[in-house]
Amino acid sequence: MLYHALVARAAELSSRALATPPEPATWWAELSARRRQWLDLLGLDPLPERGDLSVVTTDVLDRGHYVIEKLHFQPLPGCRIAANIYRPKTITEPLPAVVYVCGHAASGKAWYQPHARWFGEHGYVCLILDTIEIGEQIGTHHGVYHQGWWHWFSQGYSPTAVEVWYAMRAADLLQARDDVDPTRLGITGNSGGGSVSWYTGAADERFGVVAPSCQSGTMEQHVRDRTLDGHCDCTVWVNNLGWDLTDVAALMAPRALLVASATEDTIWRPWSNRELFYRVRRLYRALGIEERFEVVEDAIPHGYSPKTRTAIFAWFERHLKGVEGPAEDIREEREADETLWAFPGGRPPADDRTPDIHRFFLPLPAVGMAEVPPAERLARLRAWTFRTIPEERGLPAHRVVPRGCFAGRANLHLDFE
Repeated sequence: MLYHALVARAAELSSRALATPPEPATWWAELSARRRQWLDLLGLDPLPERGDLSVVTTDVLDRGHYVIEKLHFQPLPGCRIAANIYRPKTITEPLPAVVYVCGHAASGKAWYQPHARWFGEHGYVCLILDTIEIGEQIGTHHGVYHQGWWHWFSQGYSPTAVEVWYAMRAADLLQARDDVDPTRLGITGNSGGGSVSWYTGAADERFGVVAPSCQSGTMEQHVRDRTLDGHCDCTVWVNNLGWDLTDVAALMAPRALLVASATEDTIWRPWSNRELFYRVRRLYRALGIEERFEVVEDAIPHGYSPKTRTAIFAWFERHLKGVEGPAEDIREEREADETLWAFPGGRPPADDRTPDIHRFFLPLPAVGMAEVPPAERLARLRAWTFRTIPEERGLPAHRVVPRGCFAGRANLHLDFE
């Protein structure tokens, strides 16, 4: 019965997301408030203080026509993140820049290096950073998934917020460089990096081009097929407002959005991919900007293919450089993981605060609710903390089904449906 109730609730969320194309004037008038709501869901309203990034470049690798900068920086005080920058060796004018956000491959930026290198070899400054859990980092994404840290939900915390903030700070770093055109920024990534591309693109309008790979679908499908069970905590947010991913995707408009999809993906099913695509395309069409939304699909498992990769590269070429035509694929050769380490030994200093980031990223509310009049206190709780609980909670339609038979004994137990 609980499963069916969850499916019904998820279907309700998904069905109402962009159910009808909005009037353009209404959409533009409400867009800023919608983005603020998204930041609030992430726990990023207000945004953390933009302190000194304390960028430390530990080495520069000369690879002929391109170079690799090895660096770390502090998106939050005392929290260092390892990164590499791929760029042309010779730069005569400010270039477009890309933030590449990694998925859950254990070696992080070293695993995804061919993609970042492609940008560096083709006239971009590309910053690729580890997540707080992989590569050189020592933080935690799977708090609920592996550790049973259910208090994260009560706290309003998700590692999603940290990764979005780190990607935003990566954009700050790029925009401060003399070799970057600060008006031409994009973000892309695969798997978990696809999620962070979605979420950061929705949060930060500076990213004029957004290209998530393999992380698209609806809440209904996630719950119905139980694919949610296979996802890291960083792919979900604390959903007080009952949003679907379609609602998040809509916040990309009017910017250039390309979505790459694997039709044989076992954790995002194609029918829900296409439902999201259909609704987002209708929005772009209603706003008169349909040419800024595109989808590329391939019959592959979760991940990239030459078709999806080159479509992403061509999308960046078109919208950040004004270059039309097909793009070439990556070269598969790789640097050794340790060659790309930004920290000595591939680990941050012992005093790095990242392992405790879930304890301080969101400050706990100040004690004082007892001073608020009871009616106002109840109204606040209903408006936010418990807003998704129905006003009327009658017993749902159900039936009792006897099941089981052993040694002539029938109906060993009863199922409630």
